[in-house]
Amino acid sequence: MLACLIFLLCGAVTPTVQAGEPVRLALRFREGQILRYTYLETVAYTPPTKFVGVPGWNLDVKVDFSIKVNSVNDDAAATVRLVFERLTVLKDGTQIADLTVFPRQADGVSAIIKPNGETTFYKNFYLAINRGGQLEFRVSNGGGVMATNTTAAVGSENFVLAADLDHGAGIIRIGVPPTRTLETPDHAKLCEFKIDLTPRKLFEILTMPTVPLAEGETFSIPVKYLGQEKLVYQGQADEVGFQGSQVQVELTPWTEPADGLGGLQPLVNGNISYLIDTTGKLAKARGRLHTEIMVPGIGPQIAETRLEITLRK
Repeated sequence: MLACLIFLLCGAVTPTVQAGEPVRLALRFREGQILRYTYLETVAYTPPTKFVGVPGWNLDVKVDFSIKVNSVNDDAAATVRLVFERLTVLKDGTQIADLTVFPRQADGVSAIIKPNGETTFYKNFYLAINRGGQLEFRVSNGGGVMATNTTAAVGSENFVLAADLDHGAGIIRIGVPPTRTLETPDHAKLCEFKIDLTPRKLFEILTMPTVPLAEGETFSIPVKYLGQEKLVYQGQADEVGFQGSQVQVELTPWTEPADGLGGLQPLVNGNISYLIDTTGKLAKARGRLHTEIMVPGIGPQIAETRLEITLRK
């Protein structure tokens, strides 16, 4: 899934593209290359209106990380390793974490990235606010969570916000007042919204065509679990000091329910633009996503997400 996760790399500079000339969008990789990125994700969560006592929240996450290209195969796909350097987290405008040391389980994330952006991650690294109202740092491996234990907050609602990283368990623990209990069975039906510490969502909808596109030409493709995307090549652009190919992606949700998911099928729509520079590196991407999950008998959970990634020079 975010299928798609990390970018990078470079190769020989491509010839100048003339206006209107079709372009094949592709990432290019070079063994031994190290690229440094800053990733930002902001999530504003609104719980179902039925739960008057359950607060919404805003989480701002900033991650500095580097990507090392270990090898490039004959198909130009790269085996890479992501190394996290710094993580800062703000909840409702208050900083609750500033970390430069990470659990052993998250000391690196391996991935394979194809030239068309399709990415396989062997670990995912994210935050989640659990149903008890606490912020958890998690590492998943092959879809299974490796670090999910947490300590429930106890006492009055007048907590002092404080983050604590358990290096052994791989968890950031925080009391988020008011901490809600699970005494009401309906609370257990709520879904957790994950906040990426790697640009998983960006790469999930970064799959590019394998044929050249002319300026203004579109390319449509289904996105697993999310919906249908329409990619539009917008021609050459210059942004944040990088020159390259500018692309706009619009995402629309599925119109039919997925088998086995019923009312919990998420509706996701939004847009993401990205710039691939002339050497094949992802130089800049930003976008917004609207996610709505209808919980049967309860109502919608809504998350508004802003995403941005920038290559550090």
